[in-house]
Amino acid sequence: MDQEIMKAIVSGLRCKSCGKGFQVEEVAVLGHRDSLWYFGVNCSACRNHEVVAAVVEVPDEAGLCDDLNESERSRFVDPISFDDVLDAHLVLKDFDGDFRDLSPKAESQGALFTP
Repeated sequence: MDQEIMKAIVSGLRCKSCGKGFQVEEVAVLGHRDSLWYFGVNCSACRNHEVVAAVVEVPDEAGLCDDLNESERSRFVDPISFDDVLDAHLVLKDFDGDFRDLSPKAESQGALFTP
């Protein structure tokens, strides 16, 4: 996936401190490994610095199916729940270590980030 597209997607988020939306130039790609991406964002309004982790999977075009009805589509989509976000928050709240410790694939695949 193109890094500029990824930065544009992340720029749609808001600062957790002041609520201001990020600009694309405030987003930096820190690295990625397969579908796991890390971004650094710096809020120009309040100077808050945040790290955003995102799993981005791009389906191959051969596997795309656009003739599903709403009921069929819902079987394949697991929306992120409030509990999912809370669980992630609790894991990262006091985290003071290496992000590779959070990724089960990291040890078997070597370095987490690729340029």
